[in-house]
Amino acid sequence: MNKKRIILSSFCVILLLALVGGTMAWFYVNEEVSVTYGNSIFCEAGDSLEIALVENGVANRWSSAIDYSAGEFTAVDISGNGEQLYRPSEIDENQQPVNLIPAVSSMEDSNHYDYIEMEVAFRSVSKMNVYLSSESFVAPVNPDDTTSNIYGSFSRDYIASAMRVAVIDDTGSLKMLWAPNSDYQLIQNGDGTYAFKTGSAATPESAYYFYGEDEDGNIVRKEISADTYASKKFVIDSTGAERGYTGNSPVLVSLNPEGSETHAQKTVKIRIWFEGTDREAHQALAGGNVNVKLKFVGISKLTDDNRQTAINAITFDQDSSTFTGLAEGMVFSTDGLQWTPYTSASPNLPVLDSGASIYIKYPETETNYETDYIKFTKD
Repeated sequence: MNKKRIILSSFCVILLLALVGGTMAWFYVNEEVSVTYGNSIFCEAGDSLEIALVENGVANRWSSAIDYSAGEFTAVDISGNGEQLYRPSEIDENQQPVNLIPAVSSMEDSNHYDYIEMEVAFRSVSKMNVYLSSESFVAPVNPDDTTSNIYGSFSRDYIASAMRVAVIDDTGSLKMLWAPNSDYQLIQNGDGTYAFKTGSAATPESAYYFYGEDEDGNIVRKEISADTYASKKFVIDSTGAERGYTGNSPVLVSLNPEGSETHAQKTVKIRIWFEGTDREAHQALAGGNVNVKLKFVGISKLTDDNRQTAINAITFDQDSSTFTGLAEGMVFSTDGLQWTPYTSASPNLPVLDSGASIYIKYPETETNYETDYIKFTKD
């Protein structure tokens, strides 16, 4: 049985993970891989924001940080969008999963599960939105340890690249899916050996994938969509957040005490797993050690209804491929990921090809929350 406890004074938000032996990725799923999530999973809140672990439906012992002991479990890499997660029961001759079945969370079976899941609650006496802070990270414990890897002279701890963290709200909907390290790259050489690149030497992931249901209910390999990028539900690398400016992180919960309430309170589930479609989910990295830090920040800002009204009023003429209603301060994107400031003095919007889309919004600033985006697609 997993032990769960609260630390009232901890400000160190670290998850230590050790994969001991075995293999990762879409093969050898019948071999057991023992995973130890160190001593604890810590989650920290800041300022007037408080956090608590929810057990049996009750938020216990509110504090600035919680400490969750995950214990050990048999691990295979799994896949999903955070809302639904699947594990393979078989692997074909091409090392691809077949017969994907629902993965089991630690909340469903504390002794035999496929991914970590914990329920946490946030509360505040003030109105605020809660985000994942830029102080959060997933990183190798010892990137210089190359002594025990038969596959090449690189640390197995770079398995950190294959980890995913999801936040699910109290309705079961995805608020955020985080892939932390696009600048790690495992390379297979022609002679069967492997090499590893990091930072500017690595080629960033060209796309991100998961297994999920198609329109007919079949579980198929899918690509993260530009709409998901644009909505900020999918976050790559650091959240890029500064105090008062939350960068890439979406709003996880909104707190707003009303009437006689002394606190506003919301609950989310945090899910942590190894994503089998990631290019670093590979046996060459099994046996690594990973540090994960999760820190949350509550920020109170202004919501500018006039800016959202202005975004909603933008129009696109299909015949002339022109826009009306654009203004300085807006930003646009063609992939939902990279955003460019709009300049009225020298209009820099691209001419859309047939089938191409563009997203337009006001970005978040130190004083104002971002607006929802508006999307136009060329016929």
